[in-house]
Amino acid sequence: TGDRGNVGYGINAVGNNNQIGDFINTLKAGNFIAGNDLGSIRSDGDNNRFWANTLGRGETGSYISSEENGFMIFGDLNFIGGVNDGSGNEIYEHQAGNAIQLGEEGGDDANNNLILNNTIGGASGPFLGTSSNGNGVYIENGDTNSINGNHIINSGELLSNQGYGIYVRGNDTNITGNKIGFIDGLFTGSAQPNDLTGINVKGDGNTIGTELKPNFVSGNGFMGIYVEGSDINVSGNYVGVTESFEKIGNDGIGINILHNSGTLIVENNIIGDNSSGLFLQHPLNSPNTRFNYIGVAPDGTNIGNTFYGVNVLHGTNIDVSFNSIANNGLAGITIE
Repeated sequence: TGDRGNVGYGINAVGNNNQIGDFINTLKAGNFIAGNDLGSIRSDGDNNRFWANTLGRGETGSYISSEENGFMIFGDLNFIGGVNDGSGNEIYEHQAGNAIQLGEEGGDDANNNLILNNTIGGASGPFLGTSSNGNGVYIENGDTNSINGNHIINSGELLSNQGYGIYVRGNDTNITGNKIGFIDGLFTGSAQPNDLTGINVKGDGNTIGTELKPNFVSGNGFMGIYVEGSDINVSGNYVGVTESFEKIGNDGIGINILHNSGTLIVENNIIGDNSSGLFLQHPLNSPNTRFNYIGVAPDGTNIGNTFYGVNVLHGTNIDVSFNSIANNGLAGITIE
């Protein structure tokens, strides 16, 4: 117990095809890394694997803050977490940095990496304490990365950090199956918010959610999902509600999209208990805003948003159809 960290990184790995941490028959066999001044793990290389490590917490369970990032990754085709039970990393107490960062603006990039099944800031269960990171997953310079199956809460609770659950500046990113901003209890969920937006993405060709792998984005301090760019697909997500339609709203808009050009698909989302449900800014030639439930769940549960159901600003040749919109505080659909 106590902080006995190194002045530099906990692990600084340069090279390819390395493995840091392991799991054996679903049991974690990773490293405990905490209290280091420059962060927990830095890697510059390709095809490295980071499995089952615990960052920011000791073996006895005490939280020990590191000053910078949990993972700082440069390079391509790296695995941060894995598909097997027990292979994900647990990342706590990196309050002046990010739990996972890929690339640096104006510096080296990080492409075609997989961030999978990690616990960031807390874990599923009804009786947990919480621990903060600056941002959860932060991709500052990278394309064609995948962020799948992570649980991200309480980013930015302390020290006035930015506090996004997921922040991406890049293209062709796939974000699916994540749980962001709340904890599942035995009977009910409870908000454990990221201070700002749950998912914030800027770039082209990005996909946020699918019907088979929705994101659950609820209880965050600002918007649920914000996407800016061209060729956008936002589908199948639960925003402001749990899978059982319990209301745990985001403080801002549920889904906010600034569409620049190309295709725009917004389908099969369930959006409730936010300030407004869906805000489309400058959508162009977008016939695919369909089959969403906004303010009302598929079983009829009232999950009304405070203001508008759908707000379209300066749209051209758009089609908002086959949606179920009810119980919202102002207009169901407003077009300006």
